[in-house]
Amino acid sequence: MCPKNLANRLGTDADYNTHTVLNACPQWQWFNNGIWKNLEELTENWADEHEKVWVICGPVFHKKTPRLWLGEDDKGEILVAVPDGFYKIIIKESDDPKKPDVLAFIYPHAILPSKNRKPSKSKGYPHEEFLVSVDEVERLTGLDFFTTLTAAEQEAIEKEPADEVWEDPGEYKLLE
Repeated sequence: MCPKNLANRLGTDADYNTHTVLNACPQWQWFNNGIWKNLEELTENWADEHEKVWVICGPVFHKKTPRLWLGEDDKGEILVAVPDGFYKIIIKESDDPKKPDVLAFIYPHAILPSKNRKPSKSKGYPHEEFLVSVDEVERLTGLDFFTTLTAAEQEAIEKEPADEVWEDPGEYKLLE
């Protein structure tokens, strides 16, 4: 789920390897080219502003069982699960080396197009509505993040969602 233009920053091999099924997850086109793409652009701007950010993202399947599949089993195609949502955790260093700044989001894949398309220049996409705690991402995915930290350090980072999305230091780009 690493965008090609961001992988390119890591080198030709990383750029090339974005075009594999290991880096792909089915997304509705209007979601991928709307609010999700805007979050990717924001992440790129934050990386430029803060020199580095760490990003963890992936699919969310409610009840751990996919409800929708791509492909036709009766035609011998390999079925691919379509996620119910997507999470993205973005981490940057803070003044406290034991407590980085963290944004965690969960976007429902069936997000209403009215919240996904053609935002106004002044308001932008409503990313704040999708802020959650890292604990919530862990609960929904069954994954465990920040495992090298002590339990107390993990709790300080994972328990509460961020109050707001970091300011975008870049120019806001409207998607046509």
